[in-house]
Amino acid sequence: MSVVPTAFSRAAMQTLAQALETTKELTRSFDEAVIDSAARYGLSASLVESLEDIAAPQSLRSLDLSFQWAVGEPAPSVGTRSIVLDRDAINELSHVRERLVRREEPPRRETLIGSVRSLTREDVAPDEPESATIVLVADVRGKTRAVNVTVTGKDHDWAIMAYRSKLPFTVTGDLAREGRGWRLSDPVVDEEFLRHHSGDQT
Repeated sequence: MSVVPTAFSRAAMQTLAQALETTKELTRSFDEAVIDSAARYGLSASLVESLEDIAAPQSLRSLDLSFQWAVGEPAPSVGTRSIVLDRDAINELSHVRERLVRREEPPRRETLIGSVRSLTREDVAPDEPESATIVLVADVRGKTRAVNVTVTGKDHDWAIMAYRSKLPFTVTGDLAREGRGWRLSDPVVDEEFLRHHSGDQT
């Protein structure tokens, strides 16, 4: 990739070059202090995720990124050489992204309302309550996301009902990124609507 920045975008391109160079360094030698100062280096989880997407084909042996700077301006301190990510570096991008995600999006208590798209039963001992992991499609901070939620006991039964009847499922818990997806932990299911629909007033 070759980028020729205009005067207006030069600062942004320098920030991007800094972020790419720093990302490459983190894949070689991880530094928690750099993650803690991510903004200083222009780093973000979304940038690293974009690099993962570009480098996803296993047939791609390396990713070569370079910048061309206008000669009428002073030479920048970054982006003067090609930034090459070999396959070993590409394989480390997920680790860098996950650490940035934990910093940018720590778990927080949220209530989600959505539809149960799928339900996968967990293996449990005969004397333990039924358990399953559901995929809840819900609005998460303005975007439709698929969120994994593990439900047990009565909550498991409500999830099955919502799935079979295509009813809204409301649950509160600690929402956090998990890999490239989302998970809601310590869920508390709002039974009121489902109980009313089922006719169970107990």
